[in-house]
Amino acid sequence: MSSFPKKIGVLGSGQLGLMFSERARHLGYEVVSYSPDQNNPMQQNGFKVCNGSFSDRTALESFLKEIDLLTFEFENIPPETLDFIEERAKALNIKVSPNTNSLKIAQNRYLEKSHFQSLGFQTAQFFQITESIEESYSPFPFPWIVKTIRFGYDGKGQTKIKNQLEWINFLQKVKAESAYNDYIVESFVPFETEVSVILARFENGKTFTYGTIENRHSHHILDLSIFPAEIPTSLQKMAISQTEALSHSLGYVGVLGMEFFVTKDSLIANEFAPRPHNSGHFSQDCNSLSQFDLQLFSVLNKSLQSWTEPSPTIMKNLVGEDFSRLLPIVRELCTDSRYQMHLYNKAEVRTGRKMGHLNFKGSLKDLDKRLLD
Repeated sequence: MSSFPKKIGVLGSGQLGLMFSERARHLGYEVVSYSPDQNNPMQQNGFKVCNGSFSDRTALESFLKEIDLLTFEFENIPPETLDFIEERAKALNIKVSPNTNSLKIAQNRYLEKSHFQSLGFQTAQFFQITESIEESYSPFPFPWIVKTIRFGYDGKGQTKIKNQLEWINFLQKVKAESAYNDYIVESFVPFETEVSVILARFENGKTFTYGTIENRHSHHILDLSIFPAEIPTSLQKMAISQTEALSHSLGYVGVLGMEFFVTKDSLIANEFAPRPHNSGHFSQDCNSLSQFDLQLFSVLNKSLQSWTEPSPTIMKNLVGEDFSRLLPIVRELCTDSRYQMHLYNKAEVRTGRKMGHLNFKGSLKDLDKRLLD
């Protein structure tokens, strides 16, 4: 593009869209969102949100006519909507970053793992449940993890199958509901650590990454992200290399987050998100550019003026069930300049809902122990 777009569109209106839009507005860009969600974080913070369903093509068309560039804050958008966006964006000369094919792969676990394997990445063993699968089918040892092909996150849509009887019962349920092709079955991976890589890729193929981040979960929801991850240098390099290879294979433009399981001496590619990632929130206070800066600069194809190596930083998620208990502690800690609180202004506190996060500039040993209860 010969000039930078005046108005940026974001599909989605949650906290990722909010944090991206705040950076864009700070740098002088106008942002408008399209979302089916009412009373969302972007509206709560003064951004224009066009409310409409993903099947409302008239509303989508009106939204697209308002913008010069489109990016995304989440990937679970119906494929037919993505096809419509791609078609209309070409007609309206709107740049779409990342490309819609990246979202289609990321939102489908079978396509995602198949793509990883096509790139030579090690993954869990897996197969898709189809009508031809027999109850006696057992290609790898139990336990298995059955996941919905689409729409699962934070542990949702997952079932652990410990033996053949549980598999038979689950398959009978699938058959009764005619839910063929809705599930993927994966082998259980006894990993030691989970790490992620946040990467930005520009149109010329140049990439930027912070390195590896260690992720710790509670009740299947990310609790702590610790940067940098303390894993062998060889595995750090492998994680970065595989994330770069993924981005190149997709012709990706923008920021993505890729998750890996770390075993004793290898990496297992788990999944990727075609957008900024929860584990990258530490970057807002790491003395470098944040993942939202990188998303903005990469989708605008605007070169980075400088790149400062990030400092050790820890991110603590503030989740619904602990939010009321932790908030007074967090407010107290924020009198110390090493702590920075980021709230999402969500209208309702719910169990499992991410209400905000706290960043700490330092190492885990210096983090206030009340945050580890």
